[in-house]
Amino acid sequence: MDELLSLVHLPSASVTTPTLIRSALKTKPAPEIACKGSLILGENIHAGKVNTVGQTKDQRVRHTYLIGASGSGKSTLLSSMIKQDIEQGSGFGVLDPHGDLIDVVLSHIPPERFRDVVLLDLADEEYPIPFNILSAHTELEKNLLASDLAASFERLATSWGDQMTAVLSNAILAFLESDKGGTLADLRRFLVEKQFRAKFLETVRDPEVAYYWQHEFPLVSGKPQGSIVTRLNTFLRPKPIRYMVSHGENHLDVSDMMNTGKIFLARIPQGAIGEENAFLLGTLLVSAFHRSALSRQSLEAEQRKPFYLYIDEFHHFVTPSMAQILSGARKYGLGLILAHQELRQLESRNSDVASAVISNPATRICFNLGDHDAKRLESGFASFAAGDLQNLSVGNAICRMERTEFDFNLHVPLPPKVNIDEAKRREQEIRKRSRERYAVQRSSVEKILEQNRADIPVAEKTKPKPKASKETPIEKLQEQVPEVEPVAKTETIQKPASTPGRGGQKHKSIQRLIKQWAEGMGYRAQIEKPILEGRGAVDVALYKGDISIACEISITTPTDHECANLIKCLDAKFDHVVMIADEEERLEKVRKKSKTTLENTTYQQVHFMLPQQLFRFIEELEQSAVNSSTTVRGYRVKINRSPLDASERSERMKSIKRTIAGAAIRRGSRGNKDES
Repeated sequence: MDELLSLVHLPSASVTTPTLIRSALKTKPAPEIACKGSLILGENIHAGKVNTVGQTKDQRVRHTYLIGASGSGKSTLLSSMIKQDIEQGSGFGVLDPHGDLIDVVLSHIPPERFRDVVLLDLADEEYPIPFNILSAHTELEKNLLASDLAASFERLATSWGDQMTAVLSNAILAFLESDKGGTLADLRRFLVEKQFRAKFLETVRDPEVAYYWQHEFPLVSGKPQGSIVTRLNTFLRPKPIRYMVSHGENHLDVSDMMNTGKIFLARIPQGAIGEENAFLLGTLLVSAFHRSALSRQSLEAEQRKPFYLYIDEFHHFVTPSMAQILSGARKYGLGLILAHQELRQLESRNSDVASAVISNPATRICFNLGDHDAKRLESGFASFAAGDLQNLSVGNAICRMERTEFDFNLHVPLPPKVNIDEAKRREQEIRKRSRERYAVQRSSVEKILEQNRADIPVAEKTKPKPKASKETPIEKLQEQVPEVEPVAKTETIQKPASTPGRGGQKHKSIQRLIKQWAEGMGYRAQIEKPILEGRGAVDVALYKGDISIACEISITTPTDHECANLIKCLDAKFDHVVMIADEEERLEKVRKKSKTTLENTTYQQVHFMLPQQLFRFIEELEQSAVNSSTTVRGYRVKINRSPLDASERSERMKSIKRTIAGAAIRRGSRGNKDES
């Protein structure tokens, strides 16, 4: 036998001839778990044996991930899977940023399933389908909506910050907690029109949200809602989106679609509404499916009918909640089928979602990959290397199910040709039925928008602006101050009879001094802070957490006027009101006048002190907060702060005295020059 084997055997790799065809693709037989499912993915061909590969329902709700270059076969596989879902009576949704996949799907839908189709086509401007984005029912849905919507706007904004996140999230929650409700168009009015906002807050049930807008928002410096309004304007500018989200009703009941097995087809063409707007709308739809899946927790497990969401080029529609869908939506019966071209598209959007996509889907199908992706994904396969992932022809892929060792080669056959005339007839009939059941006429939405515009008061356009003098920026305090013995020098300074400007130079120096070291202690300080809707201003306003301090500085102003300033600060609801004077005699005069002018309970809320005493007062406030606790959104939070030690306190006091003395010397020298 051994002698015969030396003469008759399979040709080695060194034997090359045109008539001998070798397989260029590495193959491996599909495991048993890949051959039991009812949804066919394709064929596994190994050693001349062909096995049909399919997914079970349990494998499908654990998600499917497709990646591969353009034209490698992803769309063919998606089309095949969707066609089988149609034939098997399954409920599913398709988000398509281009429209080609939707056209193919429409051609596969038979007449008996026409009534199940919800066709959302942004290019169909005459028949918009109302979609109220600000619609949620449970507390979980409300929190998810506020988080996802804010994150979606942040991702597409050119500039963003924590204040804008807080403003937008609280604005969304105001509508979700309102008896009246509203749309994105109303949300824009809420941020822009003060009168509309005040009236709308009367319908808000959540006291925390109302408190934010009535008390915290007025303290926010600048206009953080400006960037939000700009993004909202960009989103609402295209008429197809404006008509869709401004109607007020919600005809896209995602929960009903999932529970009754509907077919949801969303064509979101970038050319009709703009690239960024298309991506934003897609993320909002993904978020809606996530919220609806979570709402299924009130249903028994056997009542949670599987629903499959196909997302082509899904990196455009990434939301923070997508990672949660991939890790937890299986038990609620929502299965994702995600397709895109390369990992960089995803990693540049959201690293958490990128990690979840690689880790969580039970089925991973890789068509022909580039060098970077092949090296990155080869560790997920036990029998295939990066070179195998880069050497795949059109329609061939490397697949794995559930575990690394359950990997195998997969061939996706070409779909049968479609009769073009029949496909066109089906599309027209499906569009007609979808319009009748879910859409409204464009004219009805225009009437609603016209009525809303009629409610806008004309006075808002002519409202006078605050005085420019309140907004004048104060020059930055110099870091270097003269080394002066404060006690000896300040006793010899002669104060001029009158000082130009608001309090003069010394008044401004003390303002800058307070601002400088208050900011060093973590406070947010604002000089000449407007209050009471522009009817007054505080010399220096300090904010830190829940603490607000109004500082009034008395240099030459009459005591009657200083008492009026104190009343103004008390009316503005500051936690602490402090009257500061540079001399003890001056301070005592204001104290006596205030005691006779203010009511006793009001007088007790005012503190009188010298500038250096203000530092001690604030430090005592800090000391009282050491090892204290507070409640934030229902959770008890322990607060630990480190007070200044004796050396730091002494050094800061010296700095304060030097600054005051330096301001006095500069003021005196200017007075002498004026006399000469």
